[in-house]
Amino acid sequence: HISIIKKHTINKFQCFMALDNALINKLDSIKRSFDALTERLADPDIANDRKQMLVLSRERSSMLSTVESYLEWKELEDERLSLLELERDSTEIEIKEMARSEQKD
Repeated sequence: HISIIKKHTINKFQCFMALDNALINKLDSIKRSFDALTERLADPDIANDRKQMLVLSRERSSMLSTVESYLEWKELEDERLSLLELERDSTEIEIKEMARSEQKD
C-alpha cells in the first residue's frame, strides 16, 4: 500500500499528507537516479555520443516532474516539522511561565 500525495490549501500554505516510508524510500531512489543521470550528462564522453545523450536526456526528463514535486514536499515537510517543534517549545515555555506565576501567588 502506497500513500498518495494529496494537496490541501491551509492559510495560504500548501501542505501534503504524510508519506509512508516505502514511498519516501522510492522517491529517494528516483532522486538519486536523477542526480546520477545529471552527472552523466555533464560527462564530456557522453556529450560526444549523441545517441547515448538522447537516451539519458529522455530518461532524466521523465523523472523531472516527480523529483521537483518530491523536493517541494521535502521542503514543506521540513517546515512543518520545524513549526511543530517551535509550537511544542512555545507551549513548554508557557507552561513553565504559568507554573512560576502560580508559585509566586
